[in-house]
Amino acid sequence: MRKRSSLTTGLVALALVLASCASAAPPETTTTTTTTSPFAPPITSTPPPAVQTETIAGVRVTFETQTNQFLNQHVRDAIEQAVSALPQHLADEIRAVPVYVVDAPDRCSASPLRRPAGCFTYTEDGTPLVELVLNNNGYQYSVVVHEFGHVIGSTIQDSGLQRQASFLNRFYLNPDTLEQPPTRYGRTNSHEDYAESFMLYVMQPDQLNACCSERFAYFEEVFTPPEPAAEPNALPVTTTTTRAP
Repeated sequence: MRKRSSLTTGLVALALVLASCASAAPPETTTTTTTTSPFAPPITSTPPPAVQTETIAGVRVTFETQTNQFLNQHVRDAIEQAVSALPQHLADEIRAVPVYVVDAPDRCSASPLRRPAGCFTYTEDGTPLVELVLNNNGYQYSVVVHEFGHVIGSTIQDSGLQRQASFLNRFYLNPDTLEQPPTRYGRTNSHEDYAESFMLYVMQPDQLNACCSERFAYFEEVFTPPEPAAEPNALPVTTTTTRAP
C-alpha cells in the first residue's frame, strides 16, 4: 500500500510540473501582411520587405527588393540611358509614369510558362505603371526601352492616343501596307509591334530603316518635337527695312 501511495504522489507531482511548463510557454508569433505596390500579391513576412523609392533621370522608381544591389544599379543605369536617348517631349511623358522594380517572375504574367522581363500595365483605379522584373543575368537596356515604347504609344495622354491611331491606320488598317513588324515578338499584336519598333529606332535605327523603312519614317515624326503653340491674341510681327540712300 505504501508503494502505491508513493507512486501516485509522484505521478501527481509530474503532472503539476508539466502543467506549469505549458502555462509558461511563450505565445505563438504572428506575422504581418503587407502589399508593396499596387499590383503586388500579399506578402507575409516578418519584418516587411525593404522598399526604396528614388528619382532617376526624373523618373520615380520604386525598388521592392534590396537583395541584389548589383542588379538594382544595372536597372538605374538602363533607365538613365533610356531617358537620355529621348527628346524632351517624349522624356517628359516617360517621367509621368512610375516604375516598380520587382523580383517576382509572376508579376507580369499569370502563366508560369511565361517569365517576362517587364510589362506596362494599369492599377485597379486606372493608374499606369511600368514593372521591371529582375533576373540573375542582369538587366537588359533593351527591355527598359521596349517598356517605355509602350508608354509613348499608350492612350494615357492625348498625344499617345494620336500616335496609336496613326500607327494602326498606317500599318494595320491600310490595305496597301505590306511591311511586316521588325521582330518575331512584334508580330504578337499591334502594341508589341509598336514597342519593338520603338526599341529598334532608339537602339538600332539603321537596322529598323533597312527592314522597315515605313516604320522608321513614322518614328522620325514621333521623335520630332512638336511646333510651339501660338500665343492667343498675338499680334503679327512686322519688320521694316531701311535702305541707305
